[in-house]
Amino acid sequence: MGFAKYHLPKDKYPEDFKFNLEKENFEFKQQCFVGVLSLTDPPRDAVPYAVLKCRSAGIKVVMVTGDQPVTAASIAKQCNIITEESVNEIAERTGKTFEECFEMSNAIVIHGD
Repeated sequence: MGFAKYHLPKDKYPEDFKFNLEKENFEFKQQCFVGVLSLTDPPRDAVPYAVLKCRSAGIKVVMVTGDQPVTAASIAKQCNIITEESVNEIAERTGKTFEECFEMSNAIVIHGD
């Protein structure tokens, strides 16, 4: 998440000014970028082991998430859901299409669109 600032003049925008984001009743240009905030929400410690235990019992584990594909793949790897190079990674590395890479891996990340 990025943050920016812009100093609004007090005479035009007193403390009780009602800002309206829908109709933008305030100046919204020439902001100064001040920084970025990033956070992580790692899986619980027990999750990777629980996934391996399920897999050893013959349960096929899949993950459905609203995360971006790269983020989803990273989390799936941390949780032992993806334990090999995915179809996506093989296609990117080799320049082949997904269809050409399907036989090379059992792991694929599919975007919701």
